[in-house]
Amino acid sequence: MVPFIFLLASALAGYATALPSSSSHLVHEKRVTTSWQPVDGARPDNRILLPVRIGLTQSNLDEGHDLLMGVSDPKSEKYGKHWKLEDILSSAIKIASKFRPAQNTIDTVQDWLRSSGIDLDRLQLSGGENWIFFNATISEMEKLLHTEYKVYKHESGQPHVGCDEYSLPEHVKPHVDLVMPTVHFDVKIRPEYEKRSQMEKRKFTPGSINNPWKPKKGKVISNPGGATPNAAQPAVSFSLANCNTYITPDCLRALYNFPNGTLAKSSYGIVEYTPQAFLQSDLNVFYSNLARQIPSGTAPTLDSIDGGVDQTTTTGFEYNGESDLDLEYAIALVYPQKVTLYQVGDLQQGASFNNFLDALDASYCTSGGGDSPT
Repeated sequence: MVPFIFLLASALAGYATALPSSSSHLVHEKRVTTSWQPVDGARPDNRILLPVRIGLTQSNLDEGHDLLMGVSDPKSEKYGKHWKLEDILSSAIKIASKFRPAQNTIDTVQDWLRSSGIDLDRLQLSGGENWIFFNATISEMEKLLHTEYKVYKHESGQPHVGCDEYSLPEHVKPHVDLVMPTVHFDVKIRPEYEKRSQMEKRKFTPGSINNPWKPKKGKVISNPGGATPNAAQPAVSFSLANCNTYITPDCLRALYNFPNGTLAKSSYGIVEYTPQAFLQSDLNVFYSNLARQIPSGTAPTLDSIDGGVDQTTTTGFEYNGESDLDLEYAIALVYPQKVTLYQVGDLQQGASFNNFLDALDASYCTSGGGDSPT
């Protein structure tokens, strides 16, 4: 799946002023981050199509905590009674129905869109009926949300399209959780010349040869980052007595009463977004210190999404720290059960949570909220 690609300001239309907020509209969300700044003189073309997603206010969310704690709290009669594999589908349907937005919410938002010039035949409702998807031009969205879209640039250098804030009609506001893309930066910009150059250079290993954007089950990763299979076993002593100083897998297992892992058919999934990646050498050091029952070289099974690859070209704590910790503790807590690594995004464009949802949720992938991998 390729993120939306737009031309930079030099190839875009001239500046246009967004509609001012009227008295019937109230600000719904406002950007607070300082890592994104508007690009001076840059204005996205009003004709650009945006993949719009409107998250509807769901019902009974106040009961979600009780449902979760019912199987998590040792004092609960339902403690430990997690869903069985054969019950997941039917339970998921019940859960979706329980949290489904009220029909009045769906009708109110659809009526607002229709009266604002967004025909109903352009709208698609998600399977759980909690998202409305459609495509709209920047011009349409500025009028709809009483806002102004700009080109923003992250401190990392990546430009995106978004806005500082947006407003909704007062009677619609209670029925909407959020609208994307707005203050959430997930619409990337890339110059046309750079797009061509990167598409020519792009290599999709370990993605599918016939369709590199389609998630593909990979082999177990062995020693990325030049790991030494037989890491030294230092004489370091850890015990439950010093859990206040060192949070080890054994500490977590004792604190939360985790059972030891099994060779069950299921696998524990962890998602990471390129260029974040783990180093096998780091995992081996962790095993030698805190999980000596795990053989050096033990690694997750790679499930590549959108050209995802466990890169070892660029290393350092900012690239490996989080991925290392995620996998070290995950593998240590469930070993010998398998751990699956969902590595999302290639080295050129990276990825976001939306790319991950595209790969896992068929209705999300083929709707206006996602891009079909085919």
